[in-house]
Parts: sequence; C-alpha cells; structure tokens
Amino acid sequence: MSLFLRRSHPIILLFLAGLFFFFLVRTEQFPPNADLLSLGITFDLVVLIPGLFFFTIRKTKLPKTLVLPVLLAGVILASYILPEGNQRYLDFAKSWLVPLAELAVISYVVWKVTNTVRVYKETQKGNTDFFNALKDTCRKLFPPFAVNGVATEVAVFYYGFFKWKSPKLGDNEFSYHKDSPSRIILAFLIFLIIAETFVFHILLMNWSLLAAWILTGLSIYSGFQLFGVLRSLNQRPIYLSKDTLHLRYGFASEVDIPFDQINRVEKFTADFDEHELSRRLSILGTLEAHNVTLELKVPAELSGIYGIKRRFQTLAFFVDDPDRFVEVISEHTNNL
Repeated sequence: MSLFLRRSHPIILLFLAGLFFFFLVRTEQFPPNADLLSLGITFDLVVLIPGLFFFTIRKTKLPKTLVLPVLLAGVILASYILPEGNQRYLDFAKSWLVPLAELAVISYVVWKVTNTVRVYKETQKGNTDFFNALKDTCRKLFPPFAVNGVATEVAVFYYGFFKWKSPKLGDNEFSYHKDSPSRIILAFLIFLIIAETFVFHILLMNWSLLAAWILTGLSIYSGFQLFGVLRSLNQRPIYLSKDTLHLRYGFASEVDIPFDQINRVEKFTADFDEHELSRRLSILGTLEAHNVTLELKVPAELSGIYGIKRRFQTLAFFVDDPDRFVEVISEHTNNL
C-alpha cells in the first residue's frame, strides 16, 4: 500500500475514492446509515487522503503545500457526492478545517521566507534582496506554475505595507527613482484609480450591485499593486555583482545580465524606437523618460510581473547617476 501511494498521484486516489462513494450514496444501504456514512465519506476525502498524501511526500522534493489543493479537491468532491441534507460534517470541515489548513500554509510560507531572508543576510551581505529570497522559497513550496503568482502577491503587500525604510546604497548599487518621474506617475495613476472607482461604483449600482462591487474590488487590488511597485522602487536598486549586472524596476521588472554578454552601454536621452527586440525596463513605457541604453550580444529575457517574459536585445532605462553607471559598466566590460 505504501509503495502504491508513493507512486500514485493524489488526484487518482481522490477519483477512485470519489467514484466508490458516488455509487455507495446511491445504494439502499446509505439511507439507514446516512449519518455514519456521511461522516466516513467526509473523513476519507477531507482528512485521510490529504493526510496520507502528506506523509508520502514529506521526505521528497515535492512542495508540502500541495496538501492544500488536495484538501480543497476533497471538499469539492464531497460537496458533489453527499446529498445536501447529509453535509453536516462537511460544513464543519469547510468552516474550521479548511481555514485552519490555509492559515497553516500561510504561516509555513512566512516562516520559510523569513528563514530564507536570514540566510541571504548572512551569506550575501550588502545585496540582501527580499524578492529573490521570496522566489527561492516559493520554488521549494509551490509547483512551478504557481511560483511567480504567489511571489508577486506576497511582494505587493510586503513592499506596500511592511517595508518602508530605504536601504543605504553601496558603491556597487544605483538608484533610479530619485530624479525620475516614476513615483509621481505611479501616484497619479493610483489617484485616478481611486477617483474612477468611486464614480463607476455609483453608476454601476443602478444596473448591478454585484458588478459594481466586482469592479470596485478589481480596482482596489490594482491600486494595491501599483502602490507595491511604487514602494519597491527604492528597495530594489540596480546593482553589480562580481560578474553580473542586475537591472531592477522594483519587483515589476528585472533581468540579470552577465558582463560578457554586454555589447555596448551608453548615455542616451533621444527618442527610443521600441520594436520586437527593443524594450524599456520600466513598466510605464513611454510615460517615463530614459537616459541609458544597453545593447546585448545575444537576446535575453526580461522578467515582469507574474513572471511574464519578454525578449530583448536593446534595453532603455533610467539611472539617477547615468555618467557613473556607464563608466562603471564600461570598465567591467573592457576588463573582460
């Protein structure tokens, strides 16, 4: 049985159990034993199978947080199988077990992120970066398709509401938010979202209260995202490591470029013609000025919000001290 569980996917177990319980509920034996069988079905789908899955993966490299979607799948399956009048135990699980499991997963993620940041501080003095630590932690806790999404969601609230003190920049770090209009533009966009949300909420209430609140919720969350990006600009400076240039625009846009891949870097403030392999580092596009362009020998990928990738070979961006930046990068590339 243990070998079978180790080689079986939890969805298969849920499917087989669900299929068995589906037919069991429709037999003559269910009505006279409905209460006891409802308890057993709920326990098996919501507790036993997720528990067995956890014990089969606890010593493997699979993310332990996979137990939560297995639990939720069990709840959904039980809701479909059990008659509405026999979901007393399932309602209890929905009210208490699921929220406790979600809280446990969130607490586990926070604990792992905290430990990862501590390790970063001990091993990478001077370049401690929460967002890098967060992504590394999420790769260990979540399946690949969920890593960027979870990291982005956590980063929005971390930079927006918890990380306020500006770091002191080192000689290998460059700011890009002090002389740039980025903060003013982002603040103005947030103001527009607040104003338009209020107006459209009033208008939509006359048509559909649900649609009004859905739009309001989406608008508020969009405002949170922009606020998180705004607050992260000074927290994630552009910096140089031993052999790599790390370009950042808060947590919204980033790319790591080895010095040996840089073909040319120059101070450039003229119009920048964007095309398939020419990009801007800033998410504001043409709304924000640039004063540096960097050209690579081969195309690379710029990583954006939620891990969206965009290929480029020429990149335009803003640096508060473009002269020193160009000088330092040129020195690194010439020494190769």
